[in-house]
Amino acid sequence: LKRPLDEIWLESLDRPNVVAIRNRVAKRFGFWTGNYAVKVLRTMFKWGILYGHLKVNPAEEVPELQRPADMPVQHPSWTDPEFELMFAEAKRRGWSGVALGLALGRFAGWPIGDIINQPRTAWQDPRLVYVRQKARKRRVNSVPAPDRLRAAILELLPGAGAKRLVVNQAGEPYTVDGMRTMVWRLCKQLADQGKVRPGLNIHGLRHSLRKELYDLDLERDARKAMLAHTTDQASMVYERDGDRAAKADKAVVALNRKHQRPQ
Repeated sequence: LKRPLDEIWLESLDRPNVVAIRNRVAKRFGFWTGNYAVKVLRTMFKWGILYGHLKVNPAEEVPELQRPADMPVQHPSWTDPEFELMFAEAKRRGWSGVALGLALGRFAGWPIGDIINQPRTAWQDPRLVYVRQKARKRRVNSVPAPDRLRAAILELLPGAGAKRLVVNQAGEPYTVDGMRTMVWRLCKQLADQGKVRPGLNIHGLRHSLRKELYDLDLERDARKAMLAHTTDQASMVYERDGDRAAKADKAVVALNRKHQRPQ
């Protein structure tokens, strides 16, 4: 572990070494990066097996580190009052692009990469027709805009010559850092006034929609279509934010109904 990886023979790295690398990276950069290091090593070892440098993959059965129970939520969901306050304040300041970005995050579940990069032509009233920026397979998604989002788009839509659906006050596209900074500034000022919780960020709006769709008892396929998920795993990750107690209550009601004894 004290030598650069490019100076180490692949065959000298065994499973305990991989675990030690994972733990060391996690201690310095966090549990997610530690797990990611294992994924990188696993891919590297597959290459080694393919070309005859290794017979087994020492990273194959290394378990992932679990998220620490006391670790703050990285992307907390926004409450409805928090969204309304942030949305209204952005409009009041004349930050139309920020306000529209917030609405797209909250009601379409767009991550920041889509918010700042989708072209103006993605809006085809009353639908959003777009290709996810980070998707491995380029698939066109066509989703009708919920009423609240459609109203926001019609109010805040930039002029016909705009390059993007969301633009800044100069009519130019936002950068990722630019949009994040604007939302952070807005959140901090409202949090200092005690109106919203500290730590809200724009990606938390996607979590808010995912939680809401889960609590509305929509089947997973409908939620996947709304959020442009391609796998069940992507959808399942965010079910933990939903009201599982309410789901359990519903299950018990159904069981009681089925097994109810005749009077």
